[in-house]
Amino acid sequence: YKLRDVIDLKRVEWLTTVAPDQLAPQLGAVVRELLVNEERHLTGEGLPFVKTTTVLTDTFKMILGRVFSALRENREFTVWLNMDMGSGKTHLLTLITYLLYSYEAFKEMKEYRELGLDENIAKSTALFVVDLRTPSELRTTFLPFFARSLEKAGEYEASRYILECVGRGGHPEASELVRKLRRDTRLVIIVDELHHAILTYRATESERRWVKWVVDFTVHLMNYLRHHRRGFVVLVASARRDYERVLQIEDKDELSFTAENLLSQLARLEPVLETRWLSVWEAEKIILRRLGASREDILHPMLGKLVERVVKAESDIPQAQHLRSLI
Repeated sequence: YKLRDVIDLKRVEWLTTVAPDQLAPQLGAVVRELLVNEERHLTGEGLPFVKTTTVLTDTFKMILGRVFSALRENREFTVWLNMDMGSGKTHLLTLITYLLYSYEAFKEMKEYRELGLDENIAKSTALFVVDLRTPSELRTTFLPFFARSLEKAGEYEASRYILECVGRGGHPEASELVRKLRRDTRLVIIVDELHHAILTYRATESERRWVKWVVDFTVHLMNYLRHHRRGFVVLVASARRDYERVLQIEDKDELSFTAENLLSQLARLEPVLETRWLSVWEAEKIILRRLGASREDILHPMLGKLVERVVKAESDIPQAQHLRSLI
Protein backbone atom coordinates (compact mmCIF):
# COMPACT_ATOMS: atom_id res chain seq x y z
CA TYR A 1 0.00 0.00 0.00
CA LYS A 2 0.99 3.64 -0.37
CA LEU A 3 1.20 5.99 2.60
CA ARG A 4 -1.27 8.45 1.09
CA ASP A 5 -3.87 5.67 1.00
CA VAL A 6 -3.83 5.08 4.77
CA ILE A 7 -3.60 8.62 6.19
CA ASP A 8 -5.78 11.72 5.98
CA LEU A 9 -3.84 13.84 3.47
CA LYS A 10 -5.80 17.01 4.23
CA ARG A 11 -4.99 16.66 7.91
CA VAL A 12 -1.30 16.08 7.19
CA GLU A 13 -1.18 19.10 4.89
CA TRP A 14 -2.74 21.19 7.64
CA LEU A 15 -0.18 19.90 10.16
CA THR A 16 2.64 21.14 7.92
CA THR A 17 1.29 24.71 7.97
CA VAL A 18 0.73 25.33 11.69
CA ALA A 19 3.03 26.05 14.61
CA PRO A 20 3.21 23.40 17.38
CA ASP A 21 1.44 25.77 19.79
CA GLN A 22 -1.60 25.76 17.50
CA LEU A 23 -1.90 22.00 17.87
CA ALA A 24 -2.43 22.29 21.61
CA PRO A 25 -5.75 23.50 23.04
CA GLN A 26 -5.97 27.05 24.37
CA LEU A 27 -8.15 26.73 27.47
CA GLY A 28 -9.13 30.39 27.52
CA ALA A 29 -10.22 30.26 23.88
CA VAL A 30 -12.30 27.12 24.52
CA VAL A 31 -14.09 28.75 27.47
CA ARG A 32 -14.73 31.87 25.41
CA GLU A 33 -16.23 29.91 22.51
CA LEU A 34 -18.39 27.75 24.78
CA LEU A 35 -19.74 30.92 26.35
CA VAL A 36 -20.50 32.62 23.02
CA ASN A 37 -22.03 29.66 21.16
CA GLU A 38 -21.72 26.24 22.78
CA GLU A 39 -23.44 24.27 20.01
CA ARG A 40 -21.40 25.81 17.20
CA HIS A 41 -18.13 25.33 19.06
CA LEU A 42 -18.86 21.70 19.92
CA THR A 43 -19.69 20.91 16.30
CA GLY A 44 -16.60 22.65 14.95
CA GLU A 45 -13.93 21.84 17.55
CA GLY A 46 -15.23 20.30 20.77
CA LEU A 47 -16.53 16.98 19.45
CA PRO A 48 -13.44 16.26 17.30
CA PHE A 49 -11.19 17.22 20.25
CA VAL A 50 -12.80 14.70 22.61
CA LYS A 51 -13.75 11.94 20.17
CA THR A 52 -10.89 12.02 17.67
CA THR A 53 -7.85 13.84 19.05
CA THR A 54 -7.86 12.72 22.70
CA VAL A 55 -6.02 9.55 23.68
CA LEU A 56 -6.81 8.46 27.24
CA THR A 57 -3.37 7.87 28.71
CA ASP A 58 -2.89 6.15 32.07
CA THR A 59 -2.30 9.54 33.73
CA PHE A 60 -5.48 10.96 32.20
CA LYS A 61 -7.51 7.94 33.33
CA MET A 62 -6.15 8.14 36.87
CA ILE A 63 -6.96 11.84 37.31
CA LEU A 64 -10.35 11.66 35.60
CA GLY A 65 -11.32 8.73 37.80
CA ARG A 66 -10.30 10.62 40.95
CA VAL A 67 -12.22 13.73 39.84
CA PHE A 68 -15.43 11.85 39.06
CA SER A 69 -15.18 9.81 42.26
CA ALA A 70 -14.84 12.94 44.41
CA LEU A 71 -17.82 14.59 42.71
CA ARG A 72 -19.96 11.47 43.08
CA GLU A 73 -19.10 11.09 46.79
CA ASN A 74 -19.38 14.85 47.53
CA ARG A 75 -15.84 15.12 48.92
CA GLU A 76 -12.67 17.08 48.25
CA PHE A 77 -10.04 16.34 45.65
CA THR A 78 -7.22 18.72 44.77
CA VAL A 79 -4.20 18.29 42.55
CA TRP A 80 -1.35 20.42 41.31
CA LEU A 81 -0.28 19.34 37.84
CA ASN A 82 3.38 20.35 37.86
CA MET A 83 4.40 18.60 34.66
CA ASP A 84 6.76 19.08 31.74
CA MET A 85 5.79 21.12 28.72
CA GLY A 86 4.06 18.87 26.23
CA SER A 87 2.79 16.47 28.89
CA GLY A 88 -0.88 17.24 28.21
CA LYS A 89 -1.77 19.42 31.21
CA THR A 90 -3.94 21.85 29.29
CA HIS A 91 -5.36 19.05 27.17
CA LEU A 92 -6.56 17.30 30.33
CA LEU A 93 -8.06 20.48 31.81
CA THR A 94 -9.83 21.21 28.53
CA LEU A 95 -11.17 17.66 28.40
CA ILE A 96 -12.60 17.94 31.93
CA THR A 97 -14.22 21.26 31.00
CA TYR A 98 -15.90 19.74 27.95
CA LEU A 99 -17.09 16.60 29.73
CA LEU A 100 -18.70 18.40 32.68
CA TYR A 101 -19.97 21.58 31.00
CA SER A 102 -21.23 19.94 27.77
CA TYR A 103 -22.03 16.47 29.09
CA GLU A 104 -24.96 15.86 26.71
CA ALA A 105 -22.60 15.90 23.72
CA PHE A 106 -20.42 13.13 25.16
CA LYS A 107 -22.77 11.05 27.31
CA GLU A 108 -22.67 8.08 24.93
CA MET A 109 -18.90 7.68 25.17
CA LYS A 110 -18.36 4.45 27.07
CA GLU A 111 -14.77 5.16 28.11
CA TYR A 112 -15.82 8.10 30.29
CA ARG A 113 -18.78 6.27 31.82
CA GLU A 114 -16.36 3.50 32.81
CA LEU A 115 -14.27 6.12 34.63
CA GLY A 116 -17.31 7.19 36.66
CA LEU A 117 -18.86 10.08 34.73
CA ASP A 118 -22.65 10.14 34.65
CA GLU A 119 -25.54 12.55 34.19
CA ASN A 120 -26.03 13.18 37.90
CA ILE A 121 -22.40 14.22 38.36
CA ALA A 122 -22.41 16.52 35.32
CA LYS A 123 -25.71 18.21 36.11
CA SER A 124 -24.82 18.85 39.76
CA THR A 125 -21.39 20.36 39.00
CA ALA A 126 -20.46 23.97 38.20
CA LEU A 127 -17.07 25.02 36.84
CA PHE A 128 -14.86 28.03 37.51
CA VAL A 129 -12.22 27.83 34.78
CA VAL A 130 -9.40 30.37 34.41
CA ASP A 131 -6.55 30.43 31.90
CA LEU A 132 -3.94 32.69 33.50
CA ARG A 133 -2.26 33.33 30.18
CA THR A 134 -5.07 35.86 29.72
CA PRO A 135 -6.03 37.06 33.22
CA SER A 136 -7.57 40.24 31.79
CA GLU A 137 -10.45 38.06 30.52
CA LEU A 138 -11.62 37.42 34.07
CA ARG A 139 -14.63 39.73 33.89
CA THR A 140 -15.42 39.26 30.21
CA THR A 141 -15.02 35.48 29.93
CA PHE A 142 -14.12 33.45 33.02
CA LEU A 143 -16.59 34.86 35.56
CA PRO A 144 -19.50 34.95 33.05
CA PHE A 145 -18.68 31.32 32.17
CA PHE A 146 -18.78 30.46 35.89
CA ALA A 147 -22.18 32.15 36.14
CA ARG A 148 -23.47 30.23 33.11
CA SER A 149 -22.22 26.96 34.57
CA LEU A 150 -23.94 27.69 37.90
CA GLU A 151 -27.15 28.45 36.01
CA LYS A 152 -26.89 25.09 34.20
CA ALA A 153 -26.64 23.41 37.61
CA GLY A 154 -29.79 25.22 38.78
CA GLU A 155 -27.93 27.69 41.02
CA TYR A 156 -29.76 30.76 39.74
CA GLU A 157 -29.17 32.99 42.75
CA ALA A 158 -25.42 32.33 42.78
CA SER A 159 -25.28 32.89 39.04
CA ARG A 160 -27.06 36.24 39.30
CA TYR A 161 -24.75 37.27 42.14
CA ILE A 162 -21.64 36.78 39.99
CA LEU A 163 -23.12 38.67 37.04
CA GLU A 164 -24.20 41.53 39.32
CA CYS A 165 -20.65 41.78 40.70
CA VAL A 166 -19.23 41.84 37.19
CA GLY A 167 -21.79 44.44 36.12
CA ARG A 168 -20.72 46.72 38.97
CA GLY A 169 -17.07 46.32 38.06
CA GLY A 170 -16.37 44.27 41.18
CA HIS A 171 -15.60 40.68 42.12
CA PRO A 172 -17.67 38.03 43.90
CA GLU A 173 -16.82 37.22 47.50
CA ALA A 174 -16.21 33.53 48.15
CA SER A 175 -18.19 33.54 51.42
CA GLU A 176 -21.22 35.20 49.84
CA LEU A 177 -21.14 32.93 46.82
CA VAL A 178 -21.11 29.76 48.92
CA ARG A 179 -24.01 31.08 51.04
CA LYS A 180 -26.05 31.55 47.88
CA LEU A 181 -25.66 27.94 46.77
CA ARG A 182 -29.06 26.32 47.27
CA ARG A 183 -28.74 22.89 45.71
CA ASP A 184 -26.42 19.95 46.25
CA THR A 185 -23.96 21.47 43.80
CA ARG A 186 -20.28 20.59 43.61
CA LEU A 187 -17.71 23.03 42.30
CA VAL A 188 -14.76 22.30 40.06
CA ILE A 189 -12.07 25.00 40.03
CA ILE A 190 -9.55 24.86 37.19
CA VAL A 191 -6.56 27.23 37.07
CA ASP A 192 -4.11 26.84 34.20
CA GLU A 193 -0.61 28.34 33.76
CA LEU A 194 -0.16 29.61 37.33
CA HIS A 195 3.61 30.07 37.26
CA HIS A 196 3.62 31.33 33.69
CA ALA A 197 1.41 34.18 34.96
CA ILE A 198 3.76 34.92 37.86
CA LEU A 199 6.70 35.19 35.49
CA THR A 200 4.85 37.14 32.81
CA TYR A 201 2.86 39.63 34.86
CA ARG A 202 5.13 40.42 37.83
CA ALA A 203 5.73 43.91 36.48
CA THR A 204 2.28 44.50 34.98
CA GLU A 205 0.03 45.93 37.66
CA SER A 206 -3.41 45.33 36.13
CA GLU A 207 -2.83 41.69 35.08
CA ARG A 208 -0.92 40.95 38.29
CA ARG A 209 -3.94 42.16 40.26
CA TRP A 210 -6.24 39.76 38.34
CA VAL A 211 -3.89 36.82 38.91
CA LYS A 212 -3.66 37.52 42.63
CA TRP A 213 -7.44 37.79 42.92
CA VAL A 214 -7.93 34.42 41.20
CA VAL A 215 -5.45 32.72 43.56
CA ASP A 216 -6.92 34.36 46.69
CA PHE A 217 -10.47 33.59 45.58
CA THR A 218 -9.57 29.94 44.99
CA VAL A 219 -8.10 29.57 48.50
CA HIS A 220 -11.08 31.30 50.15
CA LEU A 221 -13.55 29.28 48.10
CA MET A 222 -11.91 26.03 49.20
CA ASN A 223 -12.10 27.09 52.85
CA TYR A 224 -15.77 28.11 52.73
CA LEU A 225 -16.82 25.04 50.74
CA ARG A 226 -15.10 22.86 53.32
CA HIS A 227 -16.80 24.74 56.14
CA HIS A 228 -20.21 24.11 54.55
CA ARG A 229 -19.32 20.47 53.88
CA ARG A 230 -19.61 20.77 50.12
CA GLY A 231 -17.59 18.61 47.78
CA PHE A 232 -15.19 20.32 45.42
CA VAL A 233 -12.35 19.63 43.02
CA VAL A 234 -9.40 21.96 42.43
CA LEU A 235 -6.95 21.43 39.58
CA VAL A 236 -4.03 23.84 39.24
CA ALA A 237 -1.52 23.42 36.42
CA SER A 238 1.98 24.75 35.79
CA ALA A 239 4.77 23.85 33.42
CA ARG A 240 7.61 22.47 35.53
CA ARG A 241 10.09 24.76 33.80
CA ASP A 242 8.04 27.84 34.78
CA TYR A 243 7.81 26.62 38.38
CA GLU A 244 11.57 26.12 38.57
CA ARG A 245 12.17 29.60 37.16
CA VAL A 246 9.91 31.10 39.84
CA LEU A 247 11.89 29.25 42.52
CA GLN A 248 15.04 30.99 41.31
CA ILE A 249 13.57 34.47 41.80
CA GLU A 250 15.33 36.02 44.78
CA ASP A 251 13.14 39.10 45.21
CA LYS A 252 9.77 37.40 45.58
CA ASP A 253 6.72 39.65 45.63
CA GLU A 254 3.27 39.25 47.15
CA LEU A 255 1.99 37.35 44.13
CA SER A 256 4.67 34.67 44.53
CA PHE A 257 3.83 34.20 48.21
CA THR A 258 0.11 34.05 47.38
CA ALA A 259 0.75 31.26 44.88
CA GLU A 260 2.88 29.39 47.42
CA ASN A 261 -0.01 29.58 49.87
CA LEU A 262 -2.37 28.03 47.32
CA LEU A 263 0.04 25.18 46.57
CA SER A 264 0.54 24.51 50.28
CA GLN A 265 -3.26 24.27 50.66
CA LEU A 266 -3.42 21.76 47.81
CA ALA A 267 -0.60 19.67 49.25
CA ARG A 268 -2.28 19.69 52.67
CA LEU A 269 -5.50 18.29 51.23
CA GLU A 270 -4.05 15.76 48.82
CA PRO A 271 -0.63 14.17 48.50
CA VAL A 272 1.18 14.84 45.23
CA LEU A 273 -0.01 12.48 42.52
CA GLU A 274 2.57 10.39 40.74
CA THR A 275 2.17 11.32 37.09
CA ARG A 276 4.33 10.48 34.14
CA TRP A 277 4.68 11.51 30.56
CA LEU A 278 3.53 9.32 27.69
CA SER A 279 4.66 5.78 27.15
CA VAL A 280 6.02 4.92 23.70
CA TRP A 281 2.76 3.16 22.88
CA GLU A 282 0.67 6.17 23.92
CA ALA A 283 2.85 8.58 21.93
CA GLU A 284 2.59 6.44 18.82
CA LYS A 285 -1.18 6.19 19.21
CA ILE A 286 -1.47 9.99 19.45
CA ILE A 287 0.65 10.42 16.31
CA LEU A 288 -1.54 7.96 14.41
CA ARG A 289 -4.65 9.86 15.54
CA ARG A 290 -3.13 13.14 14.38
CA LEU A 291 -2.34 11.67 10.96
CA GLY A 292 -5.84 10.22 10.60
CA ALA A 293 -4.23 6.83 9.98
CA SER A 294 -6.43 3.84 9.13
CA ARG A 295 -3.83 1.27 10.23
CA GLU A 296 -1.15 1.05 12.92
CA ASP A 297 1.83 -0.40 11.05
CA ILE A 298 2.84 2.74 9.15
CA LEU A 299 5.29 4.19 11.69
CA HIS A 300 9.02 3.63 11.28
CA PRO A 301 10.37 0.97 13.67
CA MET A 302 12.95 3.45 15.00
CA LEU A 303 10.30 5.98 16.07
CA GLY A 304 9.89 4.19 19.40
CA LYS A 305 13.61 4.60 20.11
CA LEU A 306 13.36 8.33 19.39
CA VAL A 307 10.35 8.72 21.68
CA GLU A 308 12.20 6.91 24.48
CA ARG A 309 15.02 9.45 24.21
CA VAL A 310 12.63 12.41 24.08
CA VAL A 311 10.65 11.49 27.19
CA LYS A 312 13.61 11.02 29.52
CA ALA A 313 13.88 13.71 32.20
CA GLU A 314 17.56 14.16 31.27
CA SER A 315 17.11 13.74 27.52
CA ASP A 316 20.25 13.97 25.39
CA ILE A 317 18.20 15.73 22.69
CA PRO A 318 18.52 19.55 22.87
CA GLN A 319 15.27 21.27 23.91
CA ALA A 320 13.42 17.96 23.93
CA GLN A 321 10.36 19.67 25.45
CA HIS A 322 9.53 21.07 22.01
CA LEU A 323 9.40 17.55 20.55
CA ARG A 324 7.18 16.46 23.46
CA SER A 325 4.92 19.42 22.79
CA LEU A 326 4.79 18.58 19.08
CA ILE A 327 3.77 15.00 19.81
